Amino acid sequence: MIERSPEALAELRAVIRREGHKEPIALNVLSERAHRRVINAVEALTDEQGNWTAGEAHDSILDVMRHLAASKRRTARVCTALSLGEPPPELSDAPSLALPSLTWARLALDDAQQKVHSFVDTLWPMTDLTRTHDEEALGPLNCKEWAVWQALHDAEHAAEIERTIGHAEFPEAEEASRAA
Repeated sequence: MIERSPEALAELRAVIRREGHKEPIALNVLSERAHRRVINAVEALTDEQGNWTAGEAHDSILDVMRHLAASKRRTARVCTALSLGEPPPELSDAPSLALPSLTWARLALDDAQQKVHSFVDTLWPMTDLTRTHDEEALGPLNCKEWAVWQALHDAEHAAEIERTIGHAEFPEAEEASRAA
């Protein structure tokens, strides 16, 4: 989990509130832009590169992809439940999906992205936006704000993946293949 100062959290909440007032098509554009950033970052990587870590305190790219796929699936369920006036499912720290390779992770991430898009596509002017569910660090968010948060979450992890790829010790594709 990314640690944020109170000021950073307040700024993040303001962005989520502002973006959460946009029309569904704009929400899908925001979400797709962040999703594409993740997918494009990992597109040419080998599984060996996807499993590489910069040390014990760092996740591999594959671990980040597993986390994002699980997170998007949970977000889609929360958004749908809130929009229907139902209680959202429990958001426990469920383990990430068991995805054996970057190929499987990309497929799972694309599938989860489609679930978020499917929710956003069902929004209509009469959707009840007063119903909220607490996000651990951000507090109460309505269904549209949860979708915005997921897009911002994707963008944060895209930056993490890009930093990992840019690490001085990140293996070159041919080195990773020889090491296997």
